[in-house]
Amino acid sequence: MYDNIGRKIKGLASGFFISLAVIGVVIGIIMILAFEGAMVIIGLLMLIFVPILSLVLSWLIYGFGELIENQCATMAILEDIRDGISEKTTETNCLAEEIKFYKYDNSSTSFCKNCNTEQPDNRTVCWKCGRYIIK
Repeated sequence: MYDNIGRKIKGLASGFFISLAVIGVVIGIIMILAFEGAMVIIGLLMLIFVPILSLVLSWLIYGFGELIENQCATMAILEDIRDGISEKTTETNCLAEEIKFYKYDNSSTSFCKNCNTEQPDNRTVCWKCGRYIIK
C-alpha cells in the first residue's frame, strides 16, 4: 500500500490539478451563463484563477512526492555506501569481530565495536566505518 508512495503522491498531484481545474472552469462558465451583473465577473475570475491556483497547488503536492522519492533513493545509496565501507573494514581488519565495544568509565569517549575508532560521546554512528554505536 505504501510502496512507491512518492510516485503515488505525484500522480495524485496530476489528478488534483485536472479535477480542480475542470470544476473551476465548469462553475465559471455556469456563473457567466446563468447569472447577471457581479456574478458574471466572479464567474470570469473563477474561469481564470481557479485553474491557475490548482496548478500552483499541484506543484506543491508534486514537489512533496518528489522529495519523498529522492529521500528514499538517497537512503538506499547511503545504505549501500555504509555496507561497502563496513565490508572493506571487515576485510582489512581480521580482528573486527573480536573487538568489543567498550566505554571508559571516567571518560566521555567511546570506541566503535567494528573498527575500534575513538568516538566523541554524542556520536551515534562511527565517523570512520559508518556502523551504529551502541551506548
